[in-house]
Order: sequence, then C-alpha cells, then structure tokens
Amino acid sequence: MATSRVLAASIEWGTVGEWFGAIGAIGAGAIALWIAIRDGRERDRERRDAEAAQARCVIATVQHDREPRNLAGERNLRVRVANHSNAPITSIDILEITPVESWKIGRQPGRVGEFFAAAIPPGGETVSEPVELTGLPLIAESLPIERAVFARIQYVDSHGLVWERVGLDAPTRVLPDNHVSGRLAFLRGWNNTRSDG
Repeated sequence: MATSRVLAASIEWGTVGEWFGAIGAIGAGAIALWIAIRDGRERDRERRDAEAAQARCVIATVQHDREPRNLAGERNLRVRVANHSNAPITSIDILEITPVESWKIGRQPGRVGEFFAAAIPPGGETVSEPVELTGLPLIAESLPIERAVFARIQYVDSHGLVWERVGLDAPTRVLPDNHVSGRLAFLRGWNNTRSDG
C-alpha cells in the first residue's frame, strides 16, 4: 500500500490549465475532422450534380404520331428521344417500354442491346419506327399515352459516362460493368473465341 502511494505521488498530473488545453486540442481536432468529412460529402454531391447536368437534358417519351396513318384516324406510337443539352449523346438504346407485357419496334420484338441510335446531336432528337405495344395498363385508357407508358433508355454522355433514364425520372448513373454495349461486346468476343477453339 505504501508503494502505491509513493507511485501516485511521483506521477505529474499537470495543472488544470494544461488539462483544459489538452481537452480543447482534442475538441478542435474532432471539429476539424467533422468539417473535412462534411466538405468532402458536399464536394461529392456537387460533382455528381455536375455529372448529371447533361443527363437531365435527355428525355425519352412514347408518343402518338402527329398525323394519322389511315383514314380512320389511327396514329402510330413512336419512341422519341430528345437531347436538349448543348453536347451530343451516343450509344442510345431502348432497354424497355414499361408497364406493358411486350413491345415491338418495327418488325423486331423489343430486346436489349440493339442500338436505337448511334448519336443525337445537341438540340436534336431521333424517332423510332412505329411501336407496337401489347398489354397496356388500365390507366392508359384514361390518360394520354405519354403519361401512362414510359421508355427506359440508356446512353453515353459527352464525358463518356453511361446513364439510364425512365420517362422524366431522375437519370441514374450506370457503372461500366452494367452498360449494355459493354456486356454485349464481351459476350460476342467470348462466343467468337469459343467457336474458334
């Protein structure tokens, strides 16, 4: 017991001012770390917003032709992709027309991986061949087709970033492994090497 008192007496605990200084230094370090993390998140948010600026200007709609195709007044449906940005987009693909059971563009059944358009210039648009839809949702009877049926598209912006968008929903960034053309090129190359061997 006597040795523990001697040991406790020999330790220098410092003055109260030193303690407050140490606590203040730790607090300042914690606040600086919090500010750095917050600023990093804000920069990431700003970067993502800047990346999506062009993507928000690309809109795909399913619309009736303006002119009827016959005397009965029937009009074709078409997918229109408009690029309202100031830079071109490339590798435009229609992934899906939703919410329908099936869809066909021209004579081809709708399927992923066949490019709809190679490029759309700034301020331009491209229009598909007539679209045939089966299994329209009930809501399509009471709303204009543009508000009931949506095209899900994928495209590459002028910075090489791949985006996906459904109707007027916010565009979603697609990572390189999930880009349709990248997957198809890989599969075509893999199938070619298998058939060669």
